[in-house]
Amino acid sequence: MNNLQSQEILSKELRTLRFIWWAMLGSLAVYLFVCLQFEDVLHNPQGLELPLDMIKNVLCIVVAIEILLVSFFRRFILKAVQKNDATKHSNANPLARYTLIVVISLAIADSIGIYGLVLFMIGADFQILYIFLFLAALMMFWHRPKVKEYEELVNNMRNSAE
Repeated sequence: MNNLQSQEILSKELRTLRFIWWAMLGSLAVYLFVCLQFEDVLHNPQGLELPLDMIKNVLCIVVAIEILLVSFFRRFILKAVQKNDATKHSNANPLARYTLIVVISLAIADSIGIYGLVLFMIGADFQILYIFLFLAALMMFWHRPKVKEYEELVNNMRNSAE
């Protein structure tokens, strides 16, 4: 099988994962739409005395840690899967492993958008919502399912099993 055919096969295997990626990107758009449409209902803290600045600072630190750790976690897990699983389990499914890694990365990225939604609901302005949604979308784009990355995983698992 030549390289073009293998690329097509791998691309077909990633269709469901791409659909999940698009759905999670769409969820960010839904968060924005809901906040824009229901601003009066959602953005009214109704006398709640919450330390908004402290909550905002804590969530900004959590987001920064998530961004750093997700990239490290993803690389670490991909290398561990390539080295360990292929030698222990010759019939390990690389698509299942890659799907798990990508979905965890996307879920953590989506949580950043949820933090922005929560901040908006407790009284933050639209600028904070936009920043958090932008960071979430940027992380989702960065950690999207990639054929080349999946191909490397498949090849490394295949070579380690032999």
